[in-house]
Amino acid sequence: MEIEEVSLPTNNSWILKKYFLEIAILVVWADKKIEDVELNFLNRVASHLGISSDELENSLIAVEGFVLEHWQQLDYLQSKHSYEEVSEQYMNRVMRVINQNKDQLISGVRSSGELVSLLKKARSMELSDDEKSKTQELLLTVFKTIPTFVITSLPQKYLTLPVMMKILPSSFFTESLENH
Repeated sequence: MEIEEVSLPTNNSWILKKYFLEIAILVVWADKKIEDVELNFLNRVASHLGISSDELENSLIAVEGFVLEHWQQLDYLQSKHSYEEVSEQYMNRVMRVINQNKDQLISGVRSSGELVSLLKKARSMELSDDEKSKTQELLLTVFKTIPTFVITSLPQKYLTLPVMMKILPSSFFTESLENH
């Protein structure tokens, strides 16, 4: 059966379409990775539902973020190899979104004197636990200025400071800390 043959009620709301899309993502994602052919399938599903590729990307980030945030409660997924695969896929998606919104992030960092100060300090010495926690909190706040992350819950247990530092492009620090 082709996707186009699936008939949906004509009065579908956006949330119902997102629900169908995210169920499709979970089904495709059951083996803990999304192959190119599966991504093509999800693109066709999104298109059939009238959902943009940006919305599909948001849904992929949302589903993967949820799984990473609740990994301990999802017994059937608990294998170190699987976690690493999911983690890598998630980080790659988030990095793409961050690179697309790099200027906005740099502006957000620059607008927080405290964050600039903490990032500068982190470049030359080890931060205390409180400083690490504060830096993580402030970076998450800056991340949440990106439209994708406004509507998608970021997995705060997963997005530790070291993970966020890996996600941010290396040029990000030079550009955000310039002129401060």
